[in-house]
Amino acid sequence: MFDTTLKEIIHSSSYMIGVSEVGPNVREITLLALLDEGGALSNNDGTRIPQKEIDEITDIAIVWNYDNDNSGDINVEQIYNHETGEVYFEDHDENWTDGDELIVNSLLMYGDLESIYD
Repeated sequence: MFDTTLKEIIHSSSYMIGVSEVGPNVREITLLALLDEGGALSNNDGTRIPQKEIDEITDIAIVWNYDNDNSGDINVEQIYNHETGEVYFEDHDENWTDGDELIVNSLLMYGDLESIYD
């Protein structure tokens, strides 16, 4: 059965997003660069997706929902290529890498996930 609590926002791969740095600094990079920096643009064996394929990514979908405990917290469930359906990130609840943290934290802070649901 489909989870009706899931929400989705689609950003262009060139959407600019903040990345928090040590101290008060924030830098801006494209959403596609964030996924690459976080290691999400890789195959199942860990090898990076060929640059030619990365260059063809135009729209990235972010699937999210509110935490079930009524805290208002947001969970990023999945990030995928909106045209091809290729999944770049899935919430796996354990063994998160630094790259996973980088991607999710940036999306939660600067991704405007709730903007179309206000």
